[in-house]
Amino acid sequence: MEPLRFNIFRQAHKGLRLLLHDTILVIQHADFAVAREGAFCMNKVQQALQLFYLHAELEDHEVFPLVRQEAATVVDFFERQHARDEELTLALHCIIEKYHKQETPQGRIATGIDLLHEFVAFAAFNLDHMNLEETLLLPFLWMKYTDDELRAAAVEAVKKIPADKNELFIPWMLRGNGNAEVLQWLMAVRAGSPAQVYERLRYLAEKELEPQRWSVLAPQLSQR
Repeated sequence: MEPLRFNIFRQAHKGLRLLLHDTILVIQHADFAVAREGAFCMNKVQQALQLFYLHAELEDHEVFPLVRQEAATVVDFFERQHARDEELTLALHCIIEKYHKQETPQGRIATGIDLLHEFVAFAAFNLDHMNLEETLLLPFLWMKYTDDELRAAAVEAVKKIPADKNELFIPWMLRGNGNAEVLQWLMAVRAGSPAQVYERLRYLAEKELEPQRWSVLAPQLSQR
């Protein structure tokens, strides 16, 4: 059996899938008649939209160009998908704006229902989109690049993320990835980054992961 290749999308996609799931739960649990709960929910949706937009921008500028010559038709397809994603994002921003203009509990509840339907459509599209990237686009990256080259490209892409947005994104990736993946991530950062970068990631891992998960990871970090 051939060894598994490096998946340049996996770490981020796992975090984004969890973000979609968590945001849907927040929307479904919100009592939109209560202005405070509705405002919290709207902020949650806006944060999700920001992170998905940031991820799409990185793919557009850092990943797609890697195989544009070899797979122009495939890249064009995913760029059109990103354009569709922008349309879905705009629809959600319009609902958020509409919600903040509501002056009655009934109006807020009705807008909350619209928000749920639109966000589920956004989530369904992006779940399918991420699967397609990993099944249709990734093989072209594997044909052209080694795993080490793809890891280096991923590191360079991460450097383009603004620090404040990276702080928002990292917790989702930590919680969304498995223990072995988080351990590999921490070890790679410890080996190749300044000490303060590693210590920050370790701190976030201990803070964000369930105690049971961290109790498994911490001893392994100490042993290596």
